[in-house]
Amino acid sequence: INGPDCQIVNLGCGFDTLYWRLRHDHPDRKIFRKFVEIDFSSITAKKISQILKIGHEILRKTISQN
Repeated sequence: INGPDCQIVNLGCGFDTLYWRLRHDHPDRKIFRKFVEIDFSSITAKKISQILKIGHEILRKTISQN
């Protein structure tokens, strides 16, 4: 299921890279309206820290938007 009205909620996502894989595989089109990852705050903080360390601009832009 995909499209401009699709919303994805990823529960207990941990270090899952689904969001990044979808963005990579479909760079030219919007395959979902909203993508939400939900996990414990300690896991989320570690994931954000790792994303910011990588230094890739698309990662930083996405983090700063949310």
